[in-house]
Amino acid sequence: MSIKSMLNRCSLQVVVVAASAASPTILSAARLSIAVASVASASIERTASAQTVTGWGLVGLSNADDIRDVVEVSAGMAHVVARLENGRVACWGDDSFGQCDVPSLAAAAMKVVAGGRHTVSVLANGQVRCWGSNENGQCNPPFNLNAPLAIAAGYKHNAAIRSDSTIVCWGFNGWGQCTVPATAQFGVAIAAGKYHTIALRSNGSVSCWGLNSDHQCNPPPSLGPVAKIACGALHSIALLSDGSVRCWGYNIFGQCDAPSTLTNAADIAGGEYHTLVRLSNGHFIAFGSNSYGQTDQPKELQQGDVEQVSAGFEFSIGKRSDGSFFAWGMRDVGQTNASESSSRPTAMAVGERHVLLVSPEARVRALGSNVYGQCDVPLSLFAIDVAAGARHSVALDVDHQLRCWGNNDAGQCDTHLLFGPFVRVVCGSFHSIASRPDGSLNAWGWNEFGQCSIPTNLAVAVDFAAGERHSLAIDSTRHVIGWGGNNFGQMLPPDGLAPASRIAAGTSHSVVLLADGDVLCWGSNFAGESTVPPLPAPVQEIAAGSSHTVALLNNGNVVTWGSNPFAPPTPPGSVAAGRIEHIACGTWQTIALHMPCSESPTGPAECPCGEIALDSNEDGVADCVQYRRGDLNIDGAVNARDLVTLLALWGTADPPFGDLNNDGAIGAPDMVVLLGNWGNEL
Repeated sequence: MSIKSMLNRCSLQVVVVAASAASPTILSAARLSIAVASVASASIERTASAQTVTGWGLVGLSNADDIRDVVEVSAGMAHVVARLENGRVACWGDDSFGQCDVPSLAAAAMKVVAGGRHTVSVLANGQVRCWGSNENGQCNPPFNLNAPLAIAAGYKHNAAIRSDSTIVCWGFNGWGQCTVPATAQFGVAIAAGKYHTIALRSNGSVSCWGLNSDHQCNPPPSLGPVAKIACGALHSIALLSDGSVRCWGYNIFGQCDAPSTLTNAADIAGGEYHTLVRLSNGHFIAFGSNSYGQTDQPKELQQGDVEQVSAGFEFSIGKRSDGSFFAWGMRDVGQTNASESSSRPTAMAVGERHVLLVSPEARVRALGSNVYGQCDVPLSLFAIDVAAGARHSVALDVDHQLRCWGNNDAGQCDTHLLFGPFVRVVCGSFHSIASRPDGSLNAWGWNEFGQCSIPTNLAVAVDFAAGERHSLAIDSTRHVIGWGGNNFGQMLPPDGLAPASRIAAGTSHSVVLLADGDVLCWGSNFAGESTVPPLPAPVQEIAAGSSHTVALLNNGNVVTWGSNPFAPPTPPGSVAAGRIEHIACGTWQTIALHMPCSESPTGPAECPCGEIALDSNEDGVADCVQYRRGDLNIDGAVNARDLVTLLALWGTADPPFGDLNNDGAIGAPDMVVLLGNWGNEL
């Protein structure tokens, strides 16, 4: 059966978008085979809105790998949320309470604000959605709140103005910050501090309530007509209609000392102990605490194009008029070092509190904590591989030499006497291991337990891994060899272990992927990290953190077990939906690389990455539906018709589609992937 005749038997229509088309063209099944080349090329190019990496745990990376065209940005205690021009929400920084795990229902937002450890958004339909810490009900918005005129997030509470201008607050109320006074029932703007709330009335006056420990709820009696309001942790800020700024409350760091000569203020923001003021000429001023440089004037924002300012607890953000942004100040969990990128990473690694990504241009991006300089990537570095320890980073440069930066208290960055070529590198908590082309290994760093002492009987390693006190390798006979600390039995593999194909090391436990696709763990099991659950499909990759383990199945789904106190028990929705190509674990976080959008037709621009425009009922209207890996005839399910399609392409080299395992041909591995997704319907 020819491909054309086979496809003609499928009663479906698909929307294919040509690169130059102003509107999508609906192709009937009879014409679909003619467009196969287009489906494999112009119509499936990766869109700017494509999400490539998702991170969850201590350092969040929800859409933060592709931040561009920012409309608004908001800084929380240690995380940042941004709304992009296409309505997507990006979040990065501290994710220890899930505040960066953007739910799929919040993918299209009209407003976003960051609270202390939670995030709030207003969707296009007017619904209010919250996620992150909910210890005081701050993520439970009132049921009758819809399409608010304004919304604000404090440390553990939120405030909003309903469509009828009434004010409502919810969350922690220990200081009365959610108890709206009778004199402040209506407002036109709202702001929330750590434990207090401010409202702006229609007549230009303000009302404050909640904690008043430093007179942050006592506005000056001579306060003129107010145009905008903002809150710091314990101070309040007002932008007057004449362009001046007045502040009151806690002032030990000078965060309330607004210049008296200021007459051209256009926007205001308050951090924990500092204040930002955007001027009408596109510049800004900052005053207050500068413990982390949060009130400095970065050169990146001195072009007179600052359009918005936002302040976190000890960091600052400025959004430019072209939709780009710059963040500076404290970067302990990566709140200030996300950046714009449209590149799909070619390598990635996760440390204790930081993430490394290598772009196709061989440049390294570092996200997360930089307390030890682990995110200070050398400017001259072009890399092909990276590894991340607890507090240090290692890269293999394009000349196959080692480069290292970050903490070096155990010699983990002493690579100056190690000369390549090397072909791969991994990191334990405080030591590193690199392999040479002949399979031999070099190790350096902390060696108190012998974790850097390569066994003499290990001549060739086909895979290797490093934990905190132990190291592991698979030798040329596919046996597992361990060395170093064995305080939890993590170093010695079980007797009679079957041939191994992959190895991973957590802090104190070990994981092996056997040649038959099974997974086995040993070592510490305090959180269930070594108790492998039933796995619904064969495993193709494994990774391990401090007390959690992750497996990537051959159907693109991810399974986790154990415990991560800084992450939800299950992966974020974007990961749970499948289509994952690669995983990596650090101490307290996990990252997943999504399959490229080019594996499925993206349809019209309004369809997100990983979705297609499908007219299965032939009514002439295409709907966006999620693409399931293995759904070759894109009818929304993996079934016998996809098997027919695969068999028709069997043995084809460089096929236009159907290469499910990306090896350049159609064969048995593609059949395994298809059968692994069998029966999945959208």
